[in-house]
Amino acid sequence: MKRIMHVKRATVCFALLLCLLFGSVTALAVETAEVRIPVSASGADCTAVLLDVNGSTVQMLTLKSGETAYFTVTCTGLRTNTFTIRLSDTDTDTVTYDKTAFQVNVELYYDSKGEIAYTLDADPTGVLGDNGKPDKLEFTNTVKLTPPAPVDPSKPMPTPAASADPSKSTPTTRTGTSPRTGDDSAPALWYAVFAVSFIGLLMVVILSTMYRRKEKKQTR
Repeated sequence: MKRIMHVKRATVCFALLLCLLFGSVTALAVETAEVRIPVSASGADCTAVLLDVNGSTVQMLTLKSGETAYFTVTCTGLRTNTFTIRLSDTDTDTVTYDKTAFQVNVELYYDSKGEIAYTLDADPTGVLGDNGKPDKLEFTNTVKLTPPAPVDPSKPMPTPAASADPSKSTPTTRTGTSPRTGDDSAPALWYAVFAVSFIGLLMVVILSTMYRRKEKKQTR
């Protein structure tokens, strides 16, 4: 009888243990969330990297200037999941990249509806989306101005053009030729034609007068 009691107790204890283990595994499986971390950049395009607590690369993301992108990572358990987000770019002759390294703590919790939610607490920004806090991580890159080309001392400097001095202007010389009227014909030829025509007309008049006088004498 005692052996039966011991067996029943052992069975009950084993069942309770299985229930506890199953409940823990089930709870652990439920406490999982896909976390989206918003990141943006300004000034120049760049590449952001997401590191885990051990410094290993989890994900890399290309950021376009003026646009927002998202790191997507799965967090499990009601605990703090810590990540670091920074830029992997090195400075160039034209761009200086933001050196800020954001430490992001992801906290999972149950909301009022009993669903898994999370908060993003970033250092040095603060809780994203909280009162007065930005809703994303932002990297500010600086574009350098291109310096002017150095002057080569071996090359002569260009001489600026001298401005016109009205007191030293050259006067315009007028020639004695008459202004052109558009008639290129010789006037002497027209004078000769006019004289010949006048003489011919005069002779016609004289001959005509003489001829009339002669007719009058004959009629008498």
